[in-house]
Amino acid sequence: DRTYTYSYLEGPIPLDEYTSTLTVSPHHDGPGAFVSWTATLQAAPEVVASIDELYRTSLAELKEILEG
Repeated sequence: DRTYTYSYLEGPIPLDEYTSTLTVSPHHDGPGAFVSWTATLQAAPEVVASIDELYRTSLAELKEILEG
């Protein structure tokens, strides 16, 4: 298991609070890994939706790269 947690302190995205954790652990059903990316944030609903979409597309791209 590997975990990386970070906070967004300032920048161009209008967030009041943002802490995120990326976790990689053994897959529960066979070989490979399970990747989870979670966040606790406070922002306008449209910002939250954008970040949710960013997580989904980023994880999908990672899967595509790793599976070739």
